[in-house]
Amino acid sequence: MNGEASPNYRIFAMLKLNWRRNFLLCLLILIVFVLQFGFINALGRGFFTPNLLWLFPVFAALLEGPQKGMFWGFLMGLVWDIFVGKYIGLNALSWCAAGWFTGFLCAKLYKENYLVPVVALAITVISSQLIYLFFMGILGGYWPSFLAVVKNIFFAVIINSVLAMVIYVPVYKSFTEGLLRKRLLSDAE
Repeated sequence: MNGEASPNYRIFAMLKLNWRRNFLLCLLILIVFVLQFGFINALGRGFFTPNLLWLFPVFAALLEGPQKGMFWGFLMGLVWDIFVGKYIGLNALSWCAAGWFTGFLCAKLYKENYLVPVVALAITVISSQLIYLFFMGILGGYWPSFLAVVKNIFFAVIINSVLAMVIYVPVYKSFTEGLLRKRLLSDAE
C-alpha cells in the first residue's frame, strides 16, 4: 500500500487520539440534557426560557464549519423533537438548515470577537424559527400572527444571545487550546 495507512486505521487512530475530547463532549451533552429537560424547561413552561441545545449547532458551525453545524443542528433538533416536539423531525430539519446557514455566513468572521456568537445565535434562532413556522403552517395548518412570531423570535434571540456571550469564551478557549481541542494524527507524530 505504498506505506500509507488504510482509511479504517486512520479513523481508529483519530478516535483513539481524541478519546478524552469525545468523552468530554458526551459528558457535556448529558449535562446539557439534564439541565434543559430537567430544570430549565420546568421553570419556564410556556414562557421564554433559554435553549441550551441551540448552542451546540451554533458553536459547532462557528468553530468547525457548516457541516458540523448541520450535523449538530440535526442531532439536537431531533432530541428536542423527541422530548417536546409535536412533529418528529421538524425541529431536526429546521435546526439542521439553520446550523449549516450559520456556519456558511459566519465562516469568514473573526472567531475571537465576542459579538460573533451573538450574531451567529441570532441567525440560527431566526432562521430555524422561520423554517419551523413555515413547515408547521403547512403540516398543521396553524399560522400564528406576525406580532406573535416577532415577539417569540425577539425574546428567544435576546435570552439565548446573552447565554451565548457568557458561555462562548470558555468554549472557544477549550476548543482552541484546552480539553476540547481536536488533535490530528500529525500532532501525535
